[in-house]
Amino acid sequence: MSNFSITAQNNIYIQGPTKAHQGEILTYTLNNPNGDINPNETYWYWEAFNNDFYYYDENMGSSTDIEFNLPLDYDIGVELYDDDYNYIDGDYLTVTVIPEIPNTPPNPTVLSSTTGSVTLQRTDSPQTDMDITWYWQSSSNGTSTSNGSGTTKVVTTGTTYYLRAYNSHSGLWSTDSGWVSYTVPTLQTWYQDSDGDGLGDPNNFINQTSKPTGYVSNSDDECPLQSGTLDNNGCPVISTPLSDQNYVYTITPTKGVNKLGLLSNNEFMESVNYYDGLGRPIQSIAIRAGGQQQNIVT
Repeated sequence: MSNFSITAQNNIYIQGPTKAHQGEILTYTLNNPNGDINPNETYWYWEAFNNDFYYYDENMGSSTDIEFNLPLDYDIGVELYDDDYNYIDGDYLTVTVIPEIPNTPPNPTVLSSTTGSVTLQRTDSPQTDMDITWYWQSSSNGTSTSNGSGTTKVVTTGTTYYLRAYNSHSGLWSTDSGWVSYTVPTLQTWYQDSDGDGLGDPNNFINQTSKPTGYVSNSDDECPLQSGTLDNNGCPVISTPLSDQNYVYTITPTKGVNKLGLLSNNEFMESVNYYDGLGRPIQSIAIRAGGQQQNIVT
């Protein structure tokens, strides 16, 4: 909003740039297309100010020079009065001053991600018409122009990327950088846990970025069809209590297999035969051999 309260009659107007670099001196001209200004009958003066600066020039020149030392918006105005100091006409314009040290860009955001890469995007645009460019940087104090200055940036490594402003007029970089954190999705191997014991089948796996249902990240199950323990490499511990007597524990597959751990419970038979100290049979147990999966003792 302007600092001036001028009622323009549209008979005069100020001509000059509406953007300036900090420290730049620019000329502003009072245009009088209708010839309404008579130096013998009118009086005028130039003003320019912002919150920290005030400039006043009552020499009634057709132009004035303004030096923009502060990185703030300036209001420049001219007012015309007659000999009795009655207001005749006026005009003003606002000049945006581009600081020597450019402002820090706003933080970019993550636009999208896919396996192996993340796409970042700016959330605003620099004042390219005033020699300000935002460059992507791999570090907060980077000064590289080779990473590009586009609206988006694709990254394949790292966890944080930056956006820093550069003023090609002054040759200075912004004090700070905008930044965004991200995670590059990577493929991970997941192993099927068919028996639900938390251990994965080393021969049954898929590669994807997230954990699928029924899969685990380890491949420690040597008995993938039988629930077991990690201490026993995923194989079940013998459930039948075995005494301190001499015994023979036997597993008999009911199908051809090269590894017992690949058999489910209904694909093998178990038995335990106990012997006394002279090797004479004492008792035989057929495990889960009954019609209701009960043990048969003889």
